[in-house]
Formats: sequence, C-alpha cells, structure tokens
Amino acid sequence: MGKRFMLTIPSLYELLYHEPLLTKKESMVKADTEWESLFIKAIESLENEENINIVNKQFCDLTYDWLYRLWKKEPRSGYRILQAGLKNYNDSLESLQTCLKALWYLLMDWKRLEQENITNSDKIYVSMLANFVAWDHALDDKKTLAGRLFLRALEDIYLQKYRENGEVDPLEHVPAFMRKRMIYRLYHLSDDSVSSCFHKATLDIYESMKKETVNLSNVEEMGEFEVKSNLFLIENPSVFLYLVDRLKEYADNNNISKDLIRERFPILICTSGCFQTAVLEYVRKCIERNSKCRVYFSGDFDRAGIEMMEKMKEYFPKNVSPFQMNAKTYLSGLDGKCRNLTEKDREILAGKSSELARLMALHGKKVYQESIASDLWEVLLREIQCVETISYQTYGKGENAMENRKIEIFLSYCWQDEKIASDIYSCLSKIPNVNIHKDTIDIKKWDSIKKYMYSIGNMDYTILLISDAYLRSRNCMYEVLELMRDRMYKDKIFPAVVSKEIQQQLEAQLSNLRIQNLGSLHQKLKMIQDIASNTADFLDLIGDMNNPDIDVITIEISKKLAEWGVIPPEK
Repeated sequence: MGKRFMLTIPSLYELLYHEPLLTKKESMVKADTEWESLFIKAIESLENEENINIVNKQFCDLTYDWLYRLWKKEPRSGYRILQAGLKNYNDSLESLQTCLKALWYLLMDWKRLEQENITNSDKIYVSMLANFVAWDHALDDKKTLAGRLFLRALEDIYLQKYRENGEVDPLEHVPAFMRKRMIYRLYHLSDDSVSSCFHKATLDIYESMKKETVNLSNVEEMGEFEVKSNLFLIENPSVFLYLVDRLKEYADNNNISKDLIRERFPILICTSGCFQTAVLEYVRKCIERNSKCRVYFSGDFDRAGIEMMEKMKEYFPKNVSPFQMNAKTYLSGLDGKCRNLTEKDREILAGKSSELARLMALHGKKVYQESIASDLWEVLLREIQCVETISYQTYGKGENAMENRKIEIFLSYCWQDEKIASDIYSCLSKIPNVNIHKDTIDIKKWDSIKKYMYSIGNMDYTILLISDAYLRSRNCMYEVLELMRDRMYKDKIFPAVVSKEIQQQLEAQLSNLRIQNLGSLHQKLKMIQDIASNTADFLDLIGDMNNPDIDVITIEISKKLAEWGVIPPEK
C-alpha cells in the first residue's frame, strides 16, 4: 500500500468514533467543560422556558443549596448519578431540568399543582407530578436517571435539614426496605403502594382455605393484625399453588378443628421472585406482633435465591430460617438436566461466606424450586402435624386429654456411650405419657437400621447424647442431618453433652473440611462436606444452649416436658 492509504491511530479513532482521540489531560478538561455547561444550560432553560428562577434565594434555602453542592460534587448530593449519565449529554441535561422543575413546584409553587388538580388533600401523586413536569413517568421510575436523581435530591435535603437543625430524625427507626418510600412521604408525595403485592394463603375459621392478594396499602392499613406462629415464604408461584392445594386437601380430609388453627396454623406467602416491599413490611408487622414468629424462606438454588435468603437474614436476623435451603436438598436435586450457573454467578457465590453458596459454585448448577416441591410438602406436613399436636396439648382438658396420646422421644447416641444411654432410657421409660425409642430395643433382627434412623423426623422430641464418639460416628451424624430437615428441630431437642470440651475439639477438625479444599473429588466426599457444614451449624446451636450436666439430664428433661404441658407435673 502507498503512504496515502496509511492511517495513524488518532485518525483511525476519529474515523471510527466521529470524535478526536484526546490525551488524559484533554479528556479531563473536556469533562469539566461539559459539567459546567450542563448546569448553565439547565438554569438558563428553566429561566427562559418555564419562568423559574432556580437560583432564587428562598429555593436555595429550602433545598440547602442542593444544586450548588451537586455542582461542587459533594458526597451524597447525587453527583455520581448525574456524572454517570454524561455519556448521553442531552439525556443528562433533560433529567437535571426535570428534577429541578419537580423540586421547584413541590417546595415553591404548591398552588400551581392544586390548580392542575395534581394534589389530593395534602398529597401529591408522584406519577402525576412526573407527567406534569416532563410529560412522561421518568421521575416516578427509580431506574431512570431523572428518577434516581430526584430521589437522591429529596434524601439529601432531608439529611441536611435534620443535620443542620439537630432535630430528631423521623426516619431513624424505619426499616431499610421502607426508607425510600418514607422519604417520598415526608414531602407529601404519594408513592405507588398498590403494585407492590404478594399472594397469601392460610386456613381460616370460616373458609377452608383462604387465598388473597395483598398489596402494601392493605398491609399498612391493617389494624387488627392476625398473629401467626410461622410464615413460609415461597419464591415461585407454581410451587406456592402446589403447596396450597396439598394443604387444602389435607385440611379437608382430616377434619382439622377450626377452633385451634387460626393462631397456630402457618401462613404461606408467594413472593413471585424478588421481594416486594409489601412482603417485607408484612413480615415485619407479624414479628412486631409476635416476636417468636418464625419466617421460613424457600427459593431456587441460584444466585438470586441465595441473595434473597441473605436479605431476609439481614432484615430479620432473629426470626429467619431456611426452608429446605440446605446442602442436602441441593445435592438431592442435582441431575443431568440442571442448567448451568453463569461464570459470573459462580464467582460471586464462591466469594460468599455461606457453605451452601460455595457448594453451588463448586457444582456450577442451578436447582429450581419446582424439582423439590414434594420435599417441601413433606416438611410442611410435619409442621402442620406439629401444630395439631401443640394445639391438642395446649387446649386439652386435664390429664385425661394428655393420656390419649403418648409423647414419642428418640434417643440418639453412639454405642460407645451405651451405659449412659441405658440409664436415660431406664429413667424416662417410667413416665406413663412417654414412649422412648432406643435402637437396641426397637430394631428387630434383620430390620433396616437406615429406616429406623429415618424415623427420627417423626418424633416429638429427640435426646442427643453428644460425646466425642458421637460426633465421629457417621450413623449418628446422619441422624442429626435427618433431624435438621425439620425447621422446628431447635425446639424439639434435648442435648445431653457428655464433655464440655467436645465442641472445641471438633471445630479444629471441621476446619479441614471446608468446600474450597474439596476440589473435584468424588461425589461422596462432597456429601461429607454437606455433613461438615451442617454439623458446624448444629454445634453453634448446641454451644449457645445452657445444657445441664449429664448427671441430672433426665430430671431436667422431665421438668421441661412438664413445664410445656406435655406430661403431667409431678405431684
């Protein structure tokens, strides 16, 4: 090729992008010039086209010089939002004008809004304000540049007001998920509280199964709020409907007493994907009315499902538990048809502290909630049967009512601790209302040991004789895993700790079984990781409990059962 056809890098760049290639210094000067002109044009345009003097002293005082602080790029002013939008200069200019115009009418010209019929009593509808100032809904959409900038402006003005005046912050105790809405409301802006909704189902006194759609407005207007013992949050609508149908069928076929269920029977909630504000506010109110309310969440085994679980634990750390969101359920759902996680999702999951998230990153597969729907029903059924038992115990009249049903107690122990186990069995088997199960007595010749271990989930209570040998036994830890499938297991166990040093000894061993050390080993070793991660959670629970000495364990168990009304008190 001749010289006349040769292109330099700058000329090639200009040919491709229709602008000259600038040095770093030239780029900075260009950005500063655009930033200055953005504010000058916005001010001039509002002055000339709308007759709005946006640098009016009264407006500047009411906004605590927000426009000036935005121009100076002060923290929390929203300058990063506007700066990021400068890739499209005209869009940034229009968004800034829309935001300033809305602030002007909101703070300076309320009468104009009344004349335009945008207000209702002392409220302004955000969507109608958006339509008035810009003839679209950009201001009402928090995903748009104008919507984000407007909300940040209101938040910044609010923060400046209470910081400057030293007044009590009216939003100090507002939960994080309601904060943006409450900032709107401080300025008499009525946000959309209807489209934020969820589906709810529970048994009712008058209707066999009551299903309803509840929006945020309904939740906020609830006065006499129903008190429930447990909430089950289901991510996917199809799984929610499946569980509702099974629940209805069970209630109809078993003649469940309506007098007992209203306060104790669980509520099923469908989140339909990511959490709506309505769901979170409803959960918050339930916990506010009943601090012992348990919230169980079940979602897809993917990045979104894990992050939803994390968010619930962040908002309600004392009340939230996973609903079959564990390593064992995930591994059981894996098959050749599972879809792959993206590389980005695997990277994010691998960096999380959750053992389940790391296990998912290792396998690189999604497991959808639909594939474990029948497992969810089995666990929910045990919950319902537990509610029936508790209701029966609570409302039964006198000792005769309790005598109609014996309490089933499973004794889980290692054979090396046979003497202690036999002593516990001997003492508790003398209580008339207690039926205690011990393997050497219950398992007949040629019976299945594994089937017997499965039965632990059907027991009312379980005594765990925890020793070093117990924690090293594969069969014993299998029983613990079966027990942990029941989300109520924490309230149904009596740990009998033989040695106080056991937990410290095992923690050192468990540190070598973390997921990052497993690599691509055989599937059975990955199952060992499942045992390790669940055992760690189990040990945390045991370590947090005030466990009585092994010498008085049977006395303390009897006292607790009598206190709960499960067995008659000693006369």
